[in-house]
Formats: sequence, structure tokens, C-alpha cells
Amino acid sequence: MTVTGSDGKARTYTVIAREEYQKTKIPLERYFARDGKPRLTLITCGGPFDAKARKYRDNIVVTAVPA
Repeated sequence: MTVTGSDGKARTYTVIAREEYQKTKIPLERYFARDGKPRLTLITCGGPFDAKARKYRDNIVVTAVPA
């Protein structure tokens, strides 16, 4: 994937993982850690949609590294 920064520079990443967690079980400390190699993490809604509660049950986490 290609991401364009606020400086207008395009940066290319390779997706290395896609994981699905229940919203209450996502290990946020893993994805918001500042140590380790550079990575890009996208967290969005997914899984089954609960029409009564009007929300998705899970989070989808996609991790990418610089290409």
C-alpha cells in the first residue's frame, strides 16, 4: 500500500498481518508500543454487525512494514 504524508511524500508499505479481535480483547499495548522496527498499523471495525446495538463486534488490525 502507498501512504502519502502531510509533506506530500509517498511511502510504500507491505502488509504482513491481518488479525481480528473482539473489541474488549485487542492488545492495544502491542500496537501502540514505540519500540521495535517501524510499522504502520490500521485498526478498524469488523466482524459481525450487531444491528440492535448498531455496531460491529470486533476490530480488524492490519500491520504493514516499509517496503
